[in-house]
Amino acid sequence: MMTLAHAKDFALYGLVQKDEPQKVRAFLAEAGNPFQRIALDADGRASIEWGVYGVPETFVVDGRGIVRARIVGEITPDVLEHQLLPAVAAAKSL
Repeated sequence: MMTLAHAKDFALYGLVQKDEPQKVRAFLAEAGNPFQRIALDADGRASIEWGVYGVPETFVVDGRGIVRARIVGEITPDVLEHQLLPAVAAAKSL
């Protein structure tokens, strides 16, 4: 995600599931924060509404708010190149 954080033509948003804000801040201060905004899903309800069943999950949402791709699991260099970047490009072309 840090690789994508510097892209100017789309935004990264994070959703923290059932964690404490101070722990999240500490983690991001150490690891780096690629997100423009982060929301807290304290009770897990938003995750349920999105259909999240495994963490981490990444969603590609187009400019109209339609989910165009869903990736379950870690974003490895291979996943970035073969799944995430093509999904972002496709969503931007709509």
